[in-house]
Amino acid sequence: MCWGNMIHPDKIGTEAKKKEEENFKFRSYLKGHADEKELDEQFLQLHKELFADYDCSKCRNCCKLEDCKPDSCKKYPYTDQPERLWSLLGMLDTIAICPVAFEIFESLKKEYGFKRR
Repeated sequence: MCWGNMIHPDKIGTEAKKKEEENFKFRSYLKGHADEKELDEQFLQLHKELFADYDCSKCRNCCKLEDCKPDSCKKYPYTDQPERLWSLLGMLDTIAICPVAFEIFESLKKEYGFKRR
């Protein structure tokens, strides 16, 4: 599988760790600036776009780690579920596992014009 512009699953943990502080600040930023309905729509749109050509069976990071196996694999990483504004803290853990969730968060930073502070 060609990963294209998507982060490679083997590098997700390292790259997420590098952005840990930035992502926590972005989460706080969204809490104060994002409209709940609009953010849900943005997550859903990015979820559909990024998963359209993504083969999860080539990654399986969510199933490789102990205590990390999702309750509902069909819904993981939950980026297409409503009320994302209220679950952003949980997203910080998810972006360290799922390349698509990582890319969604990076896309949202661009969309909101968020700059690392």
